[in-house]
Amino acid sequence: MMKLNAWIVAAGCLLLMGCGSGSKTADSMSTTTTGTTAANATTGTANATQNPHGKATLTALKMTDVKVGNGTNLGITIKSNPSVAVGDIVSVEYTGKFADGKVFDTNVPGAKGNTDIPLVVVVGLTPVIPAWTQGVIGMKIGGERKLDVPAALGYGDQGMADVIPPNTDLYFDIKVLDIVKRGDEAVYDSVDVKKGAGPALKAGGTITIRYTGTFSNGTVFDSNIGPQKAPIAVKLGQGMVISGLESGMIGMQKGGVRKLRIPPAIGYATKKVEGIPANSTLYFTVEALDVS
Repeated sequence: MMKLNAWIVAAGCLLLMGCGSGSKTADSMSTTTTGTTAANATTGTANATQNPHGKATLTALKMTDVKVGNGTNLGITIKSNPSVAVGDIVSVEYTGKFADGKVFDTNVPGAKGNTDIPLVVVVGLTPVIPAWTQGVIGMKIGGERKLDVPAALGYGDQGMADVIPPNTDLYFDIKVLDIVKRGDEAVYDSVDVKKGAGPALKAGGTITIRYTGTFSNGTVFDSNIGPQKAPIAVKLGQGMVISGLESGMIGMQKGGVRKLRIPPAIGYATKKVEGIPANSTLYFTVEALDVS
């Protein structure tokens, strides 16, 4: 098994119901409908004195599509160009703000204080705030959407610890990085960046590689490229690498470079691997230095 670098996994805790005290359950808000914002409506009891970020005014979830995704991420295109539905595994990049524009949470790479790790949600099963279950439905890979979230679909009249005051409207910019449809949990995708030459790798063969593994947002979690790092020889069928990577390298030739998208069922699934959240879809770029 490839050595994995140590990462701190904390992405998305603010969105997960139960990460802090006083959060409401998704079931208690599941009947709220999506609609437009009422111009003069108020929700809850918050006021400018109690809430430094302003009075709650939203009465319904508002969704605005900024960009419709084309099914492509990190150079790999899913031919079916899937849309998010209940039960799908979705990897998301997001920024959460208050009405006054102050950012309270983000996982955008390079942003101050974030973890650089996508939020992975099994839609309808992962206990995120209610607005998120509704808000990602219908999005495609690469799609971007704005969510204006009323307090009732966020953290309600209890708020979230010391981060989100009670009765606070929330505003999210979200991007869907990856979607794994039900039934496709073990289906990998690949694209050859560079064709090699000579014998093609077959089951039971050996391939010597340099590789880089990233999350769906491009953040590197493991690589053997760089000073004091050596190529590795992988004999197929020995369990030396995750099964999706092993299957995805079959057919490569010496000198070839291939990009692979590996869904969780043939990656690390729900295993507790340091630095990789459960149900993560992983992306690899592999260069074949030798094939035998």
